[in-house]
Amino acid sequence: MRICVFEDEKFDRFFPLTLTRATFELRCGYMSLLERIRRNFPEAEVCVFLRDYLVPTFRKRVNVNAINDLNYVEKDDTLFLNGRWLMRYGEIPLDGDEVVGVKGDEVVYIRARRQTVGENRADNLPQLLENLTSS
Repeated sequence: MRICVFEDEKFDRFFPLTLTRATFELRCGYMSLLERIRRNFPEAEVCVFLRDYLVPTFRKRVNVNAINDLNYVEKDDTLFLNGRWLMRYGEIPLDGDEVVGVKGDEVVYIRARRQTVGENRADNLPQLLENLTSS
């Protein structure tokens, strides 16, 4: 199973901090949100989705398997994680049934099988996530 950490449309709530970095690069304590996610799932391949203008500098700072690549998430079962979510250690397992995790009115994670991702194919990540949420 792969992990896809994504920035949602609410990144601007953290301006000016998120003008030059993705929301999942923000630190809470001594670790970034992305580092916390990787600590939870050390064996998982990691893909990220962030604003296009941040990609060149992000690529230099952080080693991930894929950046802004929808084809990558279609090749295996994927756990999509909202990059704003401050996940506690062990809060959710990597493997399990397909599920949409919600806190309040916010989607914080979606666990989807490869076949389901393929059936809900979209041109961009927000549309794919919307399709997965409603399927």
